[in-house]
Amino acid sequence: MNKTEENIPFFSILMSTYNRADLLPRAIRSIKKQLLPNWELILVNDGGEDISHIVKSFFDKRIRLVNLEDNAGKSAAINIAYKHSKGEYIAYLDDDDEWLPNHLQTHYDFILNHPEAMVSHSNACRVDVEKKRSGEEIIISRHLIYCNPVSFKELIKKNGITWLSVVHKRECFETVGGLDERLQVLVDFDLWRRMSMLYRFHHIPVHTGNYYIHRQVDQQITGLAVKNPLRFHAAAVLVQRKKVPPELKARYCRELQAARAEAYKLFLQARADQFMSAGNEKRCAASLALAEKIGKKQSRAEPA
Repeated sequence: MNKTEENIPFFSILMSTYNRADLLPRAIRSIKKQLLPNWELILVNDGGEDISHIVKSFFDKRIRLVNLEDNAGKSAAINIAYKHSKGEYIAYLDDDDEWLPNHLQTHYDFILNHPEAMVSHSNACRVDVEKKRSGEEIIISRHLIYCNPVSFKELIKKNGITWLSVVHKRECFETVGGLDERLQVLVDFDLWRRMSMLYRFHHIPVHTGNYYIHRQVDQQITGLAVKNPLRFHAAAVLVQRKKVPPELKARYCRELQAARAEAYKLFLQARADQFMSAGNEKRCAASLALAEKIGKKQSRAEPA
């Protein structure tokens, strides 16, 4: 191995952050605690408050900070992080989540034993927390729910794995075109869905991380389903309308049609709510009528 190869990390960890300086240190600490040390962290500050002091406090040259002047959104930030990365394999961690110390080692061991594998995903807990006025976070519940194998079939309608669980070979990202920068939500669902059209997802039945759900909706991107349902369901429609390879389209024709119809129906219902809030009862009724029509058509298409 030459000197240049020695400087290439096995894993590149991509992370974006935006005004969550209170949560970011926990995520970085969980990376620092990894049993396998051959990694780099590409941390993109997506136009938020200065976090250079946080990065410097870890005294680790493996952490590389990229500062954006303006908020570009998670998809664009992660695409930029990828362009700055060098690793053979790509891993992801959000700024409010955490890995267990075994995460990278677990995937590394799997890769050594299965060199043909392009994508692997491990198990993760969903942890619901509530932040008190004092700033203290209280764990409300903890469930190991992201613990099943997935393929394209399981990803047709909804996401069944977390952002922090997946590791894939570098070339997978480029082959599918990276993250769709039109999306500000469902970005991981969209990426895994497109990857699963081309690659087998290998499940590792080992718990390696925790995915946090915060009660303060404004602080988490998944809260967009509550904050702005129209925008959320518009994103779902965009994901469902994407091209599917002919062989998969033929095999899962009914499931794909049902998922697209459901996404469009929910979008129309959200649009109806927006029209009602604006006092436009006529357009509200039109949207609801179309949603009902789609729902009836969908019901007739379902097997008895």
